[in-house]
Amino acid sequence: MNAISIVLIDDDEDIHHLVQVSLGSEFHICSFKEIQKAKEYTKRNIPALFLIDEELPDGSGTEYIRELRKDPEFEFIPIFMLTYKNDVTKKLLAFNAGVDDYILKPLEPLDLLARVKNRLRYFRQIKQVQKQFIQEDLKFDLTNFTTSLIQADQEQTLGLTPFEFLLLLYLAKHEGRIFHRNELYERFWKERGNVSDRTIDQHMARIRKKLKNSALTIKNTYSIGYGLVKKVA
Repeated sequence: MNAISIVLIDDDEDIHHLVQVSLGSEFHICSFKEIQKAKEYTKRNIPALFLIDEELPDGSGTEYIRELRKDPEFEFIPIFMLTYKNDVTKKLLAFNAGVDDYILKPLEPLDLLARVKNRLRYFRQIKQVQKQFIQEDLKFDLTNFTTSLIQADQEQTLGLTPFEFLLLLYLAKHEGRIFHRNELYERFWKERGNVSDRTIDQHMARIRKKLKNSALTIKNTYSIGYGLVKKVA
């Protein structure tokens, strides 16, 4: 299996076959006919790129793309829309939702391969502009999505989950600021369904525990929210 995976969501079996023929020699294609099935897969796996049909049995491709763009884990993953509709209004809606490319069916294999490779090359260049972010004694590897504690020229990986990584990175980029629970909910949890205050508390508690040896910690300001601050000596 290739390490670079692409998620295809389309209810047309011929499209599945064509994409496999076009891209399968260089990428691992994870094919789905419904949005919900793709959602279940991407809860555990982050693909390099999405190919999404406009009209799907269980929802709108455009709406799903808009949902993906609100999720910090998929905010910058390249997304292509596949459609038979060469309509300016549809295109504008798709690009406003967050697509990177709009590909008309029937697909041309060599054109599809060239577009995918070009987009992934561009995406890698963007990521390489800043491969890491350092705040105090925390180093965030933006390529591998890992966080390390730097002490005496040694690094110890904190073992954060991908979601914890994105949450802590966001707080680290705004060190000292206390975010209201509603702000954090809107950015990180809104699209994940029913989330209680207890769920937010549990995530923060797990991150705080993993920061036990750091100069920084998660601060809970009662009735307001959370932030990343320096520990009091």
